[in-house]
Amino acid sequence: MSQFLTLSYYFSTRPDTDFHFTKLILAIVVLFYIVSIAIWIYRKKYAKDMILRKMLKKYPGNLFTIGSILLFLLLARETGIPIISMRIWLFALFIFVIIMAIKKAVTFKRDYRARSQKMEHNDISTKYLPTKKKK
Repeated sequence: MSQFLTLSYYFSTRPDTDFHFTKLILAIVVLFYIVSIAIWIYRKKYAKDMILRKMLKKYPGNLFTIGSILLFLLLARETGIPIISMRIWLFALFIFVIIMAIKKAVTFKRDYRARSQKMEHNDISTKYLPTKKKK
């Protein structure tokens, strides 16, 4: 347990090749890919609200990118590439994903509410403006 508290453990340029979490990280990568595809399909097929569709547009790409970075780090760790296989990169990516998930969860509802109120305001103001007749 004391090894987790030392910086040399995280900054070791050649960590041991006996990595116990390969299957877990591979399952997380697959989970990121599946959630990315599921959000993309939901956005394209089932989301009727234009605001929701626009807000969900960036999530599949972000999840796919994070999954790809994690897969790259896993492959680097398995092959033993010296600098890229450092433990600090997995730790930094884990912290980044946690912070990003918390930030997105906190701001999603507030942004959706603000955008929908703005859209209602725009609908009221353009309701009585003349429009081009269809031929």
